[in-house]
Amino acid sequence: MIKYHHLSAAMLAVFVFSGAHGSESERVIVGFQPGAKAEVLRFVERQGGRAVVDLSRESAMALEVPPQALRGLRNNPNVIYVETDQKRLLLKGEFKPNAPYGIQMVQAALGIQPRNETPSPV
Repeated sequence: MIKYHHLSAAMLAVFVFSGAHGSESERVIVGFQPGAKAEVLRFVERQGGRAVVDLSRESAMALEVPPQALRGLRNNPNVIYVETDQKRLLLKGEFKPNAPYGIQMVQAALGIQPRNETPSPV
């Protein structure tokens, strides 16, 4: 009987902790002081978070962190800012492969004259 009790407790612990990490994490963008990336990343990993996107050129990274780690991030002297990484969805028809971006949006094709025509005198 004792063996089953320990097994049930272990299974419950795995279920609770794995569910808490995956479903309750928040995705944020964190800006950090120059040269402090490794320190911020170590802090995040100790708190149960992980890096999702490296934005080193902007001294930032996108992270998934548990909600309780946000306060520590905001108070970390190596962190400049913490902001929510909003989900952005591509709308149907908004992107056409191999089409120059913005030409149709600004109707630039209307102002292009064929090369064989001579410009009219002013």
